[in-house]
Amino acid sequence: MTRTLIIGDSHAIVLKAGSAWLSMPRLEPLLIGAVATANDLMKPFFEARDGVIEFTDAEVRRRVEALMGTPSLDPRELEWVGLSMGMHDTFFHRDEMWTRMAPVALAGGDRRRLPVSQAAFAAMVEAFVEWPIRFARTLADGGAKVFVIGAPPPHRTHPGMQDPDDRVVRLAVSEKYRTLAARAFSAAGISVVQTPATAYDPDGFLRSDLMPARTEDLHHGNAKFGVYMLREIDRFMLIQERVEASRREQARLRAAAAPEEDRPEALRSVS
Repeated sequence: MTRTLIIGDSHAIVLKAGSAWLSMPRLEPLLIGAVATANDLMKPFFEARDGVIEFTDAEVRRRVEALMGTPSLDPRELEWVGLSMGMHDTFFHRDEMWTRMAPVALAGGDRRRLPVSQAAFAAMVEAFVEWPIRFARTLADGGAKVFVIGAPPPHRTHPGMQDPDDRVVRLAVSEKYRTLAARAFSAAGISVVQTPATAYDPDGFLRSDLMPARTEDLHHGNAKFGVYMLREIDRFMLIQERVEASRREQARLRAAAAPEEDRPEALRSVS
């Protein structure tokens, strides 16, 4: 049985590359695969039928079957599931609308951009993460322990980052997207393993040593970035296991301290 399944968009490929550099007993057996594009995940791509997740998108279904040997997922058979989806914002911050518009705090003045209100910005983010959240929640409701994985920061070399004013706006858009997306997942009861601060350079871009060798790739990290994220996942799982162990111990102590007749049968000999 796979202990940790990591699936999602193309950023999962980077995590798979990073896994070749590490030994992580806590995550193993570990299975990682990219099963969708970011666009696939922004529209309905699955249905839950009798507790089993069936993929309605034909390409997603094909990729899941190629990875797992079955075209569906049963959360009852999964322990940990990491989702590489919902936190990737390159498609959002690089949109041409940000040459004419900006979050309200950065609009007007010398930049002469139309303001985008807090409510409008939040509504856009919520639309982008709606189906990833539904997917994560369906897995969690079925019994899997689910978390979402952060994505790499913007690339300094992206053409949309070369104009100084555009750079300020797009970096702010990226940060705001990530904040609101993480908040939406958390509000749905799904933990987010954030990209560590050490992956950012002083200006808020992805560190140059974490960028892919292919210069035309303007939004992924490299295998070293995958290592960074897998270490964050390992730390997250360790903390969650310790929290769960503490809860079990507290429950045991409360039961042991209860009057004899109120104790669970297994603890009735505990004095």
